[in-house]
Amino acid sequence: MEPDAPAPGSLSGLVLDERNLPVPNVVVSALGAVTTIAVTDSTGHYTFGALTPGPYLVRAHLAGYIAPR
Repeated sequence: MEPDAPAPGSLSGLVLDERNLPVPNVVVSALGAVTTIAVTDSTGHYTFGALTPGPYLVRAHLAGYIAPR
């Protein structure tokens, strides 16, 4: 008998600017067991669904903004 595969997970978040205001239309990438992208909505929220369990590097990409390191 094989063990059950881990259930997929999800990840959601909020992109804010330096004034703590939501930023819409940001491309957010999740790099890990799978690579996927999402785009923030008008309130700055994004969601990745059905992710394979494991660690992910999440980054936000938008022209004119520099991601912190």
